[in-house]
Amino acid sequence: MVDGGDGSELGDGAYAKQDGAHEGTVYVVAGSSGKTSPGTYTHPVMLRGIEQLGSVVLDVDGDRCDVTFLGLFGAVLDEFTLFSGDPVPTLGVTNLTAGSTAVFDVANMVPGEAVVIAWSVWGGGPIPTPFGTAFVTPPYFLLPTVFTGPTGHATLPTAVPSGTSGLRIWFQGLVVGPGGTAELTTPLDVVVQ
Repeated sequence: MVDGGDGSELGDGAYAKQDGAHEGTVYVVAGSSGKTSPGTYTHPVMLRGIEQLGSVVLDVDGDRCDVTFLGLFGAVLDEFTLFSGDPVPTLGVTNLTAGSTAVFDVANMVPGEAVVIAWSVWGGGPIPTPFGTAFVTPPYFLLPTVFTGPTGHATLPTAVPSGTSGLRIWFQGLVVGPGGTAELTTPLDVVVQ
């Protein structure tokens, strides 16, 4: 398995496929457009099973593919994003729970790059920047800078204050390379548990 995440920009980050054949595949089984049937949905690489009527919509824009499972009345029941080509720095977070320690994870970078993660409770943009469109609305706050290791990966444990359960927060990182180049990570839109 190349990436065991959920592929959601609002979850633990979009899937990023490297150029070249056989560098990763996402399988989608969508057999409920006209009828549902009960099942166990327990295959080891199956992220989830949804036993509801619906349709899969593919929205392709350049090297980005957004895949959405729409329910019978248009509700988004599941979604993921796949980038192809040069890897996009992906931002994810686990254990974003009030009174605990969340762990931010940034992947698909070059060793030695710096990452600064911004967060806001004011909204998810869009805000034009010199580095692309940001999805964190000012005023925003910064987490401590972290540097990628030899695998191009960085983690940042961060205390989540008590009493913040239910708070919606937008996050996005800025990756700065040793040569001064910079690019934005995928954004996150999450609610503190």
